[in-house]
Amino acid sequence: MNERAAVLLDSGRLVRWREGGAAHVVADGAWALRREEARGDVAGFFHTHPPGVPGMSARDRETMRAWAGSFGKPLIAAIRCVDAVRVWICDADGVNTEVTRIALLRKLFER
Repeated sequence: MNERAAVLLDSGRLVRWREGGAAHVVADGAWALRREEARGDVAGFFHTHPPGVPGMSARDRETMRAWAGSFGKPLIAAIRCVDAVRVWICDADGVNTEVTRIALLRKLFER
């Protein structure tokens, strides 16, 4: 089963789906950057993990740190791990705070 990735918008919609390999996928970063510059509504990124990887990988942490720095705001990393979707708020300092679904919904609607 191949990994999949999408861009997460403030509305909660997942857009610009991409399919990768068994243990690697790349989101449509060029589109996400253009969208953020034009509308400022990119909330983060979603992707799937292969079975057995229950959290953020080192690559995930570094990628999200770079994106948060580029966008100048914390971003959401949502990852489907085995039987659940886990969610983190990631900032440019490399701080990744896991949040519950309720906390995430509050954060999205506070804006």
